[in-house]
Amino acid sequence: MAIGPSIRGCCYTVGPEVTEAVTHATGRGSYTSVRGGKHCIDLALANRGQALSANIPESHIWISGECTFCNPDRYFSFRYGKGTAGRQAAFIGMF
Repeated sequence: MAIGPSIRGCCYTVGPEVTEAVTHATGRGSYTSVRGGKHCIDLALANRGQALSANIPESHIWISGECTFCNPDRYFSFRYGKGTAGRQAAFIGMF
């Protein structure tokens, strides 16, 4: 399983209601944090937690370390672009 570049916990600030909803759907984990009074979520790590819950071995999970918000020169980011951004595509396959 591969999780590509996405907005990460370093930049994805949300309201406490979003943190609560994602925690309810995914379970508690290290993907949430509060910094400077702001709630942050790392969706890549939340997806990793869901994959582990679905019995996907950790050795079969790869996560890109790149944050789209931190790298606007390489990736589109809706939040960085303040509502305007291009699109990215992904491919899914089984080997």
